[in-house]
Amino acid sequence: MSARFTRAAESLATLTLAICAVTATAVVVRREFWPRPSVRLSAALTKVNDWKRYVRGEKVFGVDDAKVTIVEFSDFQCPFCRKFSESLQSVMRKHPNQIRLVYRNFPIVQLHPYARGAALAAECAAQQGAFERSHNVLFERQDSLRTEDWTGFAERAKVPVLPLFSKCLSSGGALRQFAIDSLDADRFGVNSTPTVIINGWKFDGTPSEAAMDSLVRRELVKPRRAR
Repeated sequence: MSARFTRAAESLATLTLAICAVTATAVVVRREFWPRPSVRLSAALTKVNDWKRYVRGEKVFGVDDAKVTIVEFSDFQCPFCRKFSESLQSVMRKHPNQIRLVYRNFPIVQLHPYARGAALAAECAAQQGAFERSHNVLFERQDSLRTEDWTGFAERAKVPVLPLFSKCLSSGGALRQFAIDSLDADRFGVNSTPTVIINGWKFDGTPSEAAMDSLVRRELVKPRRAR
């Protein structure tokens, strides 16, 4: 009776795990094809008091002493992230030397089989100070992620030492920071991409270019101690 009960419990546990996996994938699929709409600044913003704990890693571009810091949890194979990246760069061009982007990896591997590889490639490029160029190339050539090898992307992004880049990928040299991004995403409760924090304000949904620009302008006029 005891052995029979144990086998039944194991079967139930296996079934429960399978149901959870299917449910999680269904949530991701819904999020991918029916994303939350872009939001305006008038929509609810959530204040994140400990937001600066997420400002870390080497995947950064913009000036270090920028008045506005944007933390973005994103996925290089996500089409909505690519569109958001275009809006973000437009806002950055409007405010030169005023915005710093801190990019954090959150690949949705259930739907984007090449997103993890792209994330690791970006980490390896960042180790040589080439993250911004790598970021732009990966999004610009998003449709080629399945056909072009990562060294080809690194060459397009002008990563300084290609053998060092290849060694980073083959040796797992980027896995530590990738794991840190995953832990921070879990701690912050990230469940969709892009998830965006601007100077401690988290948008409920993907901010439109106008909403981002409005919030950036608002933050720029504040004294630094008020941010």
